[in-house]
Amino acid sequence: MRFLSNSLLTLTCIALLTGCVKREDMDALELKVYEQDQQIQQLNQKLGRTTKELEATRPEQADMWSDVQSMRPRLARIESSLEEVQHGSMQAEEDISGMKKEVSYLKQMASYLEANQRVMASQMAIELPEPPAANAPAATGAAPAAGSSDSPMFGPAGSPAPGTAAATTQPAPVQAAPAQPAPTDPNVIVAKDGTELVINPGKPAAAKTAPAAATAAPAAKAQVEPAVTEKQLYDAAFTAFKDRRYKDALRMWEQFEKTYPKHSLVPNAIFWQGETNYQLKEYAPAILAYQKVIDKYSKSDKYRSAMLKQGIAFGKLGKNQAGRVRLEELIKKFPKTQEAERAKKALAEMK
Repeated sequence: MRFLSNSLLTLTCIALLTGCVKREDMDALELKVYEQDQQIQQLNQKLGRTTKELEATRPEQADMWSDVQSMRPRLARIESSLEEVQHGSMQAEEDISGMKKEVSYLKQMASYLEANQRVMASQMAIELPEPPAANAPAATGAAPAAGSSDSPMFGPAGSPAPGTAAATTQPAPVQAAPAQPAPTDPNVIVAKDGTELVINPGKPAAAKTAPAAATAAPAAKAQVEPAVTEKQLYDAAFTAFKDRRYKDALRMWEQFEKTYPKHSLVPNAIFWQGETNYQLKEYAPAILAYQKVIDKYSKSDKYRSAMLKQGIAFGKLGKNQAGRVRLEELIKKFPKTQEAERAKKALAEMK
């Protein structure tokens, strides 16, 4: 500032000495110098205030920096905790998924064991608890569960011998089978003679073709639908029996016997015809089926079961004498078998 004033004063003196500058010009020049001094003072004052403000904010900035630095470890811990939570969530999802698979497997095993228990109980004429009505398939209606009608409840004695009774007893009239779904239904299987059998009546049926198209080319339909094998037909019948779809099972086992008369499983198919009739409380045709196994297939592994169930079925019809003869014959021929033990209990309950 002093340098500027001195410079202006020097210039003024030079101008005066040279006589080139008027007095008015000098006054104007001095005014400008004064104004410049005022502006410089104002700037110095602002600079001083700014410096003081900066000095005042230094501790706050230091505190903020310290706070930020102290927050870094806390943020790191929070991040670590979040990672642990995410990992735990993923592990929990895996555990839940594994538990669901295990529950599904256990349900399948329980269903499998229950079905096989019903089959074994049916052969041994053992009574099992009636399953809940909600679980009964719609296809079987009010049909009892396997073994539910096996309780040895017998009427008066004085019936003819087993052979005579079996020969004179006629099976119940066979009603016409209901119309089957269209051959395009995946729930239908076709035997070699063209008979169509429902194997999964509880599942949605496929869309039926128009009547005109269905009747236009029956030969083409037979070529499109492959005939089922012996195993498929037998297994489908056995599945239907375990599902308590007894009428479906009966039709398929009758078809198996008719289509494959030389098959090694024919004795079993005939025996299971008796079992399905027994579960349907059609005891007369059941007795005839058991008698067929007894007369023609004495080497079959169903021979003893046929004798046992026939004796108990006679009791269901009130023919206790015939039932006792058959059960005593079973005990005499096969004294150390499970069938003989069950026959002894049945005899005791007949008295």
